[in-house]
This record gives sequence, C-alpha cells and structure tokens, in this order.
Amino acid sequence: MKKIFSILLALTMLLCTACGGTDSGKEETAANIYTDITGIANDTTVMTVGEIEISADLFFYWVNTIARDAELTFRQYSMYYPQYATLLNTDGSLNWNVTYSQTMTLGDVVRLQAMEKLAYFVIAESMAKTNGVELSDEDRAAINKTIDENLAAYKENLISEDAVNADLSDEEIEAKYFYNLGIDRTQVERMMSLTYLNEDIIDLMMTEGSSLYVEDKAYDDLAFYADHILIATVDLTTGMSLTADEVQKKLELAESILASLQASDDMETLFASLADFHSEDTGRTAYPTGYIFTEGTMVTEFEDAVKSLQPGELSGLVKSTYGYHIILRRDLQEGLKAYPAEKKALTETYLTTLINTIIANSNVATGDALTDIDLSEVYTEYMVRTGQRDTAKSSTPAVSDK
Repeated sequence: MKKIFSILLALTMLLCTACGGTDSGKEETAANIYTDITGIANDTTVMTVGEIEISADLFFYWVNTIARDAELTFRQYSMYYPQYATLLNTDGSLNWNVTYSQTMTLGDVVRLQAMEKLAYFVIAESMAKTNGVELSDEDRAAINKTIDENLAAYKENLISEDAVNADLSDEEIEAKYFYNLGIDRTQVERMMSLTYLNEDIIDLMMTEGSSLYVEDKAYDDLAFYADHILIATVDLTTGMSLTADEVQKKLELAESILASLQASDDMETLFASLADFHSEDTGRTAYPTGYIFTEGTMVTEFEDAVKSLQPGELSGLVKSTYGYHIILRRDLQEGLKAYPAEKKALTETYLTTLINTIIANSNVATGDALTDIDLSEVYTEYMVRTGQRDTAKSSTPAVSDK
C-alpha cells in the first residue's frame, strides 16, 4: 500500500480509537489531550521539513498511531511466533527500549516512521497546493460525512457505557471526541483530504500538457513488461515437486516449444498461440499478453532474464522454482496502453518516488520543544486516558517544563 493511502488507514483507525475512549477520570484542562499530557500547546512547531512547519498535535498523533498499530500487531504475531513477544513488555505493552533494527530501539523506529509519514504528508499536500489541486464539493461532503458518522458512533458508545451521557449536547460530544483524538476537526479534514487530492494529482500526472505530466519514457525506469510460457515442474496448487520422470518430460516439452519459436518467421504470433495452449501460469487469464511489473516482484531468475532482453527478444529456457520459463520481453508502452489500470498503479509509484526524493533533499528535523519529552510515556499516558490501558500500568506522564 502506498503511503498516501496508509495515512487514511491510520486516521480511520484512530477515529475508531476515539470512539472507544471514555472519561478516564483525568480532568481535561486543554482542547487537546497531548497538551494536557506534555504541556506543549498543540500549535507549537515541533518538526520541520525544509521550510514547512509541523505542529505538536500532528506529531504526537502520528507517533501514537504507529505505536498503537505496532503494539496490536506484535500482540497478534506473538500468539504464533514467540520471537515477537520480545518486542512487548510482560503486560503486553510496547517495549520501546528493545533493540529492533541494528542499533535502533523500537522507540527510535516509531519516532522515525512518524517523521517519515509526516514528511510525506506535508510534501504531498504542498504539491497539491502548488499545482492547483483542490477538493471538490463532493469530496468535502464525503469527508464531513465520515467525521459525522464517527461522532455519532462515539456518542452511541458513551451512552452505552453510561446513560447519563445522553444528556450531553452535540457540542460537548464533539469537543470530547476531538480532545480524545488529539487533533481537531480542521486537522482531521486536512489529513483526510489528501486521499482525495491524491487522485487528482495522479490524473494530472497522466494528462499530457499538465503541470505534473509524466513522459512515457519515465515509466521505463519503473517497470518491465514481459510474457512467458511456463512449463511447471511443481504442482501449482500444492507446491510439491513432480517426479523425476515428469520433470524430464516437462523439460523436453519446453525445449521443443523453444525450438519452434526460434525457427519461426513470425515468432511473436506463434508465441501467443503456444502460450495460450501450453502455458500453465494460472494468471494468464487475467493477463493474456504478459505482466507489467516492478523490480523485486517476480522471482529472481525471471527478473534477471527479462533485464537481459530488449523488447521483442526471446529468452532461452529459464529455470525457477516454478519450472521452465520461455520469456518474451514486450514494449512497456504497448502494455500501458493495453492495461490502463497498471499505468495508474505505476503513476502512483512514480509519485511516491518523487515525493521521497524531495524529502531526501530536504532538511527534516525535530525542534527543541521535544528535548525533554519521553514519547513512550506520552503514549502510555494517552492509552490510559483514552481507556485503552489500565491506569495501574501507567507510568508517570511526560510533562514538558517548557
């Protein structure tokens, strides 16, 4: 999944989190739960991406989103793979201090991923603004509908836990909801808008003459297009190897097909006919003229063979764990015309690469406001206050003295 969509996914997850949050007994003294926990005003700049400033509420929101997702994932995985239990404390909470990636702790990784998500978000947002990409009335209506549905679910949840909450006004419900969420309605709308703006950015990138148009030749650096005849040496349902005699017969068939193709005056036409008749690739029904793929998505032997060919060239026999392949590399531009959905997917990949390049060339840093903040303690206190963790397991809240 592209980063642009993971933003919406995380937002949806925490909208549901806010629905689950109830009064923890802590007095609310600010409009934002993170301000109450840390003492940092929600509009304080705590991170910059080049000249773009990022506020405290968005920063803490993303740190907690990633931490909560990691904690839930590791709990599930630890039920089947004991090694994941080392990433959790004995009470099932995230172990922020465990070494996770070489010399980085799990807490370091959470912080880094939050910064990466935020950098991607603000650069994509800036790109939309620079190129005149705006929300339609329909987009705004859809965003507000989603938020209102979550507010309604939150109210229903509060009432189910304590009937006295039925007396709360809509304004009180909304204030409580966004307090627990940690970002206000404007920030929610801002983040949700990006998934809609992304579609318009992609459209611009695919529209000749637009400010973001991607030339056809740029796709050649992103993907390959190739067809193949697969003569399988394994049972494609079970993955079990065929007998030696069966494999020998498969080899002889593959050699015979290859010889016919090499002797043909119209190799590409014959290839299509023989592939339709002989190929055992189960994906051929959906992709009858071959696959458009990016590097790292096919088995190594197949990819290496495709890279060694020019469009229109035929490979020899290529052996992989699946069997024998006879590969015909095709012209990518023809494939993109035949499969427009694949071109759109590649354009999304191009957008991700472009934004990541911009980020790599930008100065991404956090500010002094976070110097005395322990993010693990912020997260723990947040989980307690939103009713997702037992108060008895809470550590001392991280309060800034700034």
